[in-house]
Amino acid sequence: MKCGRVRFIVGVFLVVTLFMVVSGCTAFQTRILNYGVETFFEKGEDALIRHILEIDCDRLANDGIGGAALITILINNFLGDHKAINTLNSLFYAAYGILIEYEDLKHAMYLYKKSREYGMTALKTNKKFREGLEKGIKIHKLVHYLGEEYKGPLLFTALGWGMQVMLGPDDMFELVNMPDIIAMVDRSIELDEEYLYGLGLTFKGAYYAFVPEFIGLGGGPESSKATFDKAKKVSDGMVFLADTFRARYWATLMKDEEMFDILLNKTVELPRNYFREGTLLNELARWKAGEYLRDKYEWF
Repeated sequence: MKCGRVRFIVGVFLVVTLFMVVSGCTAFQTRILNYGVETFFEKGEDALIRHILEIDCDRLANDGIGGAALITILINNFLGDHKAINTLNSLFYAAYGILIEYEDLKHAMYLYKKSREYGMTALKTNKKFREGLEKGIKIHKLVHYLGEEYKGPLLFTALGWGMQVMLGPDDMFELVNMPDIIAMVDRSIELDEEYLYGLGLTFKGAYYAFVPEFIGLGGGPESSKATFDKAKKVSDGMVFLADTFRARYWATLMKDEEMFDILLNKTVELPRNYFREGTLLNELARWKAGEYLRDKYEWF
């Protein structure tokens, strides 16, 4: 999907949505939006996410993720408890945070926090999970209630929350939440380890490199390397986000500058439209690879 088409679609949806906002009748607005959302998601959120992954847009942050997030946020004001909308918002906020974290750390932390909030709202549509939280039960003791239809919000909530923690490692209060974060990732992987071409495994590989082995949370360089290898295998080598994160987290941990350069230069030079079904993930990988190469001497 080219940038011009993305802008056109965003524009149409914004005009329609804003017209409804100012048109008056709240009941009418809600009925129309409910009908529209249910029609839009009649094939399920997974199908929509697959189409989102095919977006081909050079100005990814502004025209792709940013524009799509604006649409879903506006709709969310009317349908706050809609699982699919909140799942997409969790994905968009996490992805947008990854895109801008080196440009605006404070705003990225805010985006990760919002990703977590939207994701948790989606997860709470499961009655047993919601009631467990209300009783004060920890998330890692409740994830077994969540079936395959929750693999998306499980992953995106963990991704946003986990990136927030890894971006602010001195916050000990947040570090104690890592068992819950990893429990959500593990449950998503258990339900479908190939989901989004092994994105859950990619995040977990970064987590293993981030968390020292002696803490006892499964971390360490060997676990990290094995998990990144598995993520790459799951994607059949067609999606390069695992390479980008492996360079940033594992190669820097091991002080392997040669591997860092090889992985990131290969990603930067990746031909556009290399793998249509994973275009958005590869564009995200390329974007971050360029940033990491630019700032490599922070780690070596």
